[in-house]
Amino acid sequence: MRSQRYRVRAFSYRSASRRLFHVNNSVRCVAGRIGEEFAVGVRVARACVWALRVEPACSWCNACARCATIPRMENEQNTQPAAAPAETPMPALDIVLASASPRRKQLLEDAGVRFVVHASEVDETLEPDLLADPPEACKKLAERKAGAVVQEVLAEDYTGMAAVIGADTMVVCEGEIFGKPVSLSDAKRMLRCLSGRTHEVLTAVSVWMVAAPEPENISLGFRTFVDRSAVTFRELTDEEIVDYLRKGESFDKAGAYAVQGAGADLVARVDGAMDTVIGLPVGRLLEEFPDFAGSAS
Repeated sequence: MRSQRYRVRAFSYRSASRRLFHVNNSVRCVAGRIGEEFAVGVRVARACVWALRVEPACSWCNACARCATIPRMENEQNTQPAAAPAETPMPALDIVLASASPRRKQLLEDAGVRFVVHASEVDETLEPDLLADPPEACKKLAERKAGAVVQEVLAEDYTGMAAVIGADTMVVCEGEIFGKPVSLSDAKRMLRCLSGRTHEVLTAVSVWMVAAPEPENISLGFRTFVDRSAVTFRELTDEEIVDYLRKGESFDKAGAYAVQGAGADLVARVDGAMDTVIGLPVGRLLEEFPDFAGSAS
């Protein structure tokens, strides 16, 4: 009767013992492994091996006819991994560049981002307290540009998900903010100030996320960051400054020079990201918002 009881219990451990048996070629070792693994007595473990009636030399494959004919228990778990549930596709994201700058447009295109351009005119006048804090001033202007475009997009009863990118670039030399020159003499003054010195270029990026499943059901959020690079000019003569101004690329550039154009001849060194100096730190933008990179697919 005792052996009968053990035999019944042995079959309840069939699945486990069958897997462990083929690790060793010794019935004694297998019984010991079963006992340790499942915390059962030695006699029960040995009965497991006996119940299987498999030779010690057998490997866990179909080389042994007995292994091939051992039935699976009804409660034995399927060892095949369950199929992963299908991922719900992300909704399409409309990316909008709130800038008419051809340089920012080119940087985004080179990064493989799919987007549309929707620029808006904004007042870039800065309050006195912001003039004393260039990073905050730069962020404020980037937010104004993006926010103005968001208002125009929503005014068209937009539905969907969108990301609106606004950016602003400033040149700061000796604590003074250099924006775009307003005249030829202003551009000349800026370049004279930059000559032989290291200045800081700030580019702020403000990304506004818009979720509008319906025109009257809108959620908004935004995040703004500032990226910095240091640019050192070589010593410039007045003749070199005048020659550069004749090239006509100064008037729509902060600091009156274009590092990606003929202005590269004025620069001795750049410390930091070149795309920050050009006007849009795309590398950092894609780090902060990795979903933008997927828009190219």
